[in-house]
Amino acid sequence: FNLAKAEELIYKNPPWKSGAGFLFQEKRFMNALPGSTPYFSLIIPAYNEETYLPVLLDSVAAARACHKGGPDDIEVVVVDNASTDSSREVVRGFSDDRIALLALGTNTGFAGGCNHGLAALGDAVDVVAFVNPDVAVTPECLAVAADALASDPGLAGVAPRLMRADGETVDSVGQVLTPATLEVRDRGVTFADIL
Repeated sequence: FNLAKAEELIYKNPPWKSGAGFLFQEKRFMNALPGSTPYFSLIIPAYNEETYLPVLLDSVAAARACHKGGPDDIEVVVVDNASTDSSREVVRGFSDDRIALLALGTNTGFAGGCNHGLAALGDAVDVVAFVNPDVAVTPECLAVAADALASDPGLAGVAPRLMRADGETVDSVGQVLTPATLEVRDRGVTFADIL
């Protein structure tokens, strides 16, 4: 990751309307270090998520302990979409060099945040996980995803089982496209978890 090159590209070809600011947190992305390409790069778009970010970032720390590649194999990029709460300060409060903050001057939405995070990472990425800020990652989640991806070279992506806050109701176990309309539908919505 070349910070100067990224800033130059972003300022010369801004993906947002003119006048919006763009800031980089002083922390560097892990893949900027020679020979240190992490296996997972988690991109977390966030807007006013000061309540949820600590839970998510703590859960990622627990998942690192279960990951076969070791804790340094997982980096996190929180893309702040111009939050007006203390979301940026929450992220800065984590003294972990594997967590970077990409602070945008305008709200680009979830997809825009994902795109900015991915662009900032550059080409030195093995697996990208786009993570909603209001979830907690179970300790084994990333290890299971890595095993699934490694077991079948034909896989382009995997999705974890998402549970509702009650811990018993499945929110989603992935998405499918309907054959006729190509409409995206969640699989498993509102079913009790029987696994």
